[in-house]
Amino acid sequence: MRLSVRIFIGYFVLVAAALWWYIQSTVDELKPAYLQPSEEVMVDTANLLAELAAPMVMQRFPDDLRNTELADSINRYLQRELDAQIWSYHKTDPNLIVYITDARGQVLYHTQYDQIGADYSQWLDVGLTLKGEYGARTSEAIPGQIATREAYVAAPIIVGDEIIGVLAVGKPHAGLQPLLTATQHKIIIQGLLLMLVALVLGVLLSWWLTHSIRRLTEYARRVRDGERIDPPQLAEKELSYLASAMAEMRTELRAANYVERYIHSITHEMKSPIAAIRGAAELLSEPQMADQQRDRFVGNINTEVKQLQDLIDRLLELAKLEKQERLHAPTGLDIRDLLQRVQQRQAASAAAQYRLWQVYMPNTGCQVLGDAFLLEIALSNMLDNAIQFCPSEGTIQVELIVRQRDLSILIANQGEPIPDYALRRVFDRFYSLPRPGGKRKSTGLGLAIVREIATLHGGAVDVRNRVAGGVEVELVLPRSGNL
Repeated sequence: MRLSVRIFIGYFVLVAAALWWYIQSTVDELKPAYLQPSEEVMVDTANLLAELAAPMVMQRFPDDLRNTELADSINRYLQRELDAQIWSYHKTDPNLIVYITDARGQVLYHTQYDQIGADYSQWLDVGLTLKGEYGARTSEAIPGQIATREAYVAAPIIVGDEIIGVLAVGKPHAGLQPLLTATQHKIIIQGLLLMLVALVLGVLLSWWLTHSIRRLTEYARRVRDGERIDPPQLAEKELSYLASAMAEMRTELRAANYVERYIHSITHEMKSPIAAIRGAAELLSEPQMADQQRDRFVGNINTEVKQLQDLIDRLLELAKLEKQERLHAPTGLDIRDLLQRVQQRQAASAAAQYRLWQVYMPNTGCQVLGDAFLLEIALSNMLDNAIQFCPSEGTIQVELIVRQRDLSILIANQGEPIPDYALRRVFDRFYSLPRPGGKRKSTGLGLAIVREIATLHGGAVDVRNRVAGGVEVELVLPRSGNL
């Protein structure tokens, strides 16, 4: 599982669990939060009605109070049609319950007439109030059905210093349920929206946390593929230090591998010339050797020494390029000027073997950003290869193609096609194919140098057989401003 996915899952699980716990806690606290202010209002209501009821209880005691002015007022209240929009709850029916008991707890009045005469002395609201304490209770109108719960608050009816009765006010919980349900739904919806926001933030957070790691991973992958790139500039100091350490490690390892590889390559390539020089030198030590033979062996020694010198020069050239991480102070160049200079230098070699030139170059859009010296080396190697492998009286074709973001330099000849097995190796160091006419192989470093120069310029090089016959080399370079 990817690190970003793990971070996202861990973050979202924690946030979702915290939000769900908060939602559940809030919902559980909603009912007490609604009942507490309701109870406070009921306390005031009960005490107010107790004061109004006191004279009537004294006058009618111990008869019931159904025909009193207070009872008539309560009955008229119960018959009212209400139209109260309480936030999201529309209240239309009164649902207050009122009852009055004497000092023994016997009901003298009740909004439910069938309860008149009942003994309420055992109810907490009545019993505690008659003892001079705060009396309140919550009971189920229908036992076992929570939905029928009713809350009651009682106040003492006092004459002088004597408690002569109790007035209690009750209110069904069902009256609060619409408000409670609406608020619960609102909290749950808001909680789900918060979870959705947390989901989006989790995605962004996991992307942000792993973005630098992805850049560091991409840097390591590109270094593995042999690209010359600078370590990424990361905002996190720890990861930035790691990127710098990786760059230093790459440099050290590359230097060690470079030395080992080149020592092996140089010794391998120098064996044949040195053996030829040694053999010729031993033969030259013969005192009776004819002058003609002596001249031939001296010529062989000179040829091998020149081959060794060419090999060493190109190796040093390639080594310098491979160690160079980037171009130093690149400048704007017109690739046509470079091609013309290189063509003029190579024209003598081509003309000596009766080869013809065909040059196709546009008039505009040929600007690149680069190093003129290195690009001339690349173009020279490409032209030299084309000439060396072109048959006598063949044609060397040079074409410059300008596109929107880059341009291509195509150099082709009419030589024999390159075998498929060799096409995969033409850019390898020291790999070379026999020249036409039995000529000696080259150092096999020309195209390797071209590839290094192309890479330094942010371009690419390719060698392929042409459908119409011959071989072409294509050097692609970014146009000025696209490097």
